[in-house]
Amino acid sequence: MKYTSIEQAIDALENLDPNLTGENLRNKLTDLINEIDINTFSKDKIVNTNATTFFYSGDITDKAKNTTVSSFSIIDENNTDPNVRTVGKTLVAELLDSDEFQTKVANSFGMELADFQAELRNKKSTDVAKKWFV
Repeated sequence: MKYTSIEQAIDALENLDPNLTGENLRNKLTDLINEIDINTFSKDKIVNTNATTFFYSGDITDKAKNTTVSSFSIIDENNTDPNVRTVGKTLVAELLDSDEFQTKVANSFGMELADFQAELRNKKSTDVAKKWFV
């Protein structure tokens, strides 16, 4: 089944076998993500059919000005532009950002949600759960 709404994806997430742990749970989470239609955008996001797709990662350094800016911040500034298509506007991103999904990931590594989210925010973190997630 291809999920086309956040409600469907969260329902599927909540209906995963509660006895799944560790790698088995992570495999099911990956399977669930693969069942989301990547062309489905979040309800509040408007994207034109001929929009330009942007892929982004990491920091961008301007050596002449000796400054660094996050590529995410540049994309985020254009997040309301209907001519810009990014993964952040998709149902996949909405699910990945949900507490429900992140709780399952945290639990699969024996962590609490708050600890996992702290690792995600920590730019210097090399935690195995963060590496798996990002």
